[in-house]
Amino acid sequence: METPEKTSYSRIIKHSSIYMLGIILSRVISFIMLPIYTRFLTPGDYGVLELLTMTSDAISILIGMGLPSAIFRFYSEKETQEEKNRVISTALISGASLFFLVFSILFLNSGAFSKLVFGKDTYTTYFRVIFISMMFSSSIELPLVFLRAKARSFEFVILSSIKLAIQLSLNIYFVVYLGYGVIGVLYSTLIASVLLSIYLLITTFRSCGLGFSTGILKDLVKYGVPLIFSQLGAFVLTFSDRYFIQAYFNVNEVGLYSLGYKFGTIVSALLMGPFFQHWAIEMFEIDKRADREQVFVNIFDAMFVVSMILIFMESIFIKEAVRIISAPEYLLAYTIVPIICLAYYFSMLMYFVQVGILIKKRTKLIAYSTAIAAVINIGLNFLLIPKFGMYGAGASALISFFTRFLIVYKWSQSLYPLPYRWGRLSMLIGYSVLLLLGSYLISFDSLLLGLVKDTVIVLVYLATIFIFWLRPGERDKFIAIVRKPREALATLKSR
Repeated sequence: METPEKTSYSRIIKHSSIYMLGIILSRVISFIMLPIYTRFLTPGDYGVLELLTMTSDAISILIGMGLPSAIFRFYSEKETQEEKNRVISTALISGASLFFLVFSILFLNSGAFSKLVFGKDTYTTYFRVIFISMMFSSSIELPLVFLRAKARSFEFVILSSIKLAIQLSLNIYFVVYLGYGVIGVLYSTLIASVLLSIYLLITTFRSCGLGFSTGILKDLVKYGVPLIFSQLGAFVLTFSDRYFIQAYFNVNEVGLYSLGYKFGTIVSALLMGPFFQHWAIEMFEIDKRADREQVFVNIFDAMFVVSMILIFMESIFIKEAVRIISAPEYLLAYTIVPIICLAYYFSMLMYFVQVGILIKKRTKLIAYSTAIAAVINIGLNFLLIPKFGMYGAGASALISFFTRFLIVYKWSQSLYPLPYRWGRLSMLIGYSVLLLLGSYLISFDSLLLGLVKDTVIVLVYLATIFIFWLRPGERDKFIAIVRKPREALATLKSR
């Protein structure tokens, strides 16, 4: 049965915009913390913090069983609200029980993790704090998924922002005023996670009840478990290079690379983050439409162009941004940013073109593709990092992300063909890369001159796209949006 043809575009715009506000706020808070981190933490401290965070992320992937993604699929599939609520409560009861058991065991083995990651037990206390924090933070994710599934994007953003505000306040107190360093950052996360976890567990169970279904649990696990391997592969693609850098160099190099990597993911977080927060549920609604192919392609084209423009602008301004935000010893971090930006651009494209795999419930293919890319990544890390350090790590990430995108695209198209318009879009990538490389040949020691140069290049870039790349009809639409944005949004909402 087909659903009405209107509102998909407006829903995506509405909820993605709200999520974007939340992501922007979180990034603003992160940027507020960067000058603090880079002045009260050494590059070595920053590297230690990154390795601790990475290890906890890997554990979270294993323990999470792919439940968040599975919830979206089966919540959307159920017809009645009672069935939908049972999906949430089943996932939450089973998940919270598992988290408590596993993290209790890990807490007792904190020393072993310190020796495994750092080669010594110096950081045992750090891991103890992390495992207690994870016990609560893991229980936060599933209630937040419930809010996203119900399209309660505003509430989602408010709660996420409250957690960030608590962490920011506590970070300033522990790191700046008390001088606790890395352990102060961990204490901040722990306190914020405990407070939000208690609130969300209570409100979610009040909303959806305490229903439990073994059948639903089996469906969730069957759908979600293959995604564990996909997520672990993604973890290898994203973070394994830090372990290699530490092994072949030191935590200072890890700190520089991690800061550059953080900058390199800004656009993907600001664009992919809010977009895919809602896209995870919206794609299944679009699939019910008669014009689904055209809708998918139109949305992809818009995401492709907007994200490329933003990535180009970030890559142009990044040197001056790092000079402003960070201490001088962190400056070299900017040199890795354009490579990471491009790697994450292909990651964004991959998350979109996998739509056919998800709709057809062939999640194993995502796991396979990520495993292949992860193996390539590890091989390249062994080959490139010992010779080129963090630049070898960046090249390895770019090649691996691009490989995963190609594999996912091919498999998804075989299941659910969509008429993407690649020729013209590829020209935009080529032009952007060439102009960026040319801009790097012009360098100034003066911050002011650097900003002027960057601004001129960006204006030239935008003008050439507008004049030579956009078609006449597209230019007219763009002008209409700029002149009368309210009317343009009203037109979208009517579709």
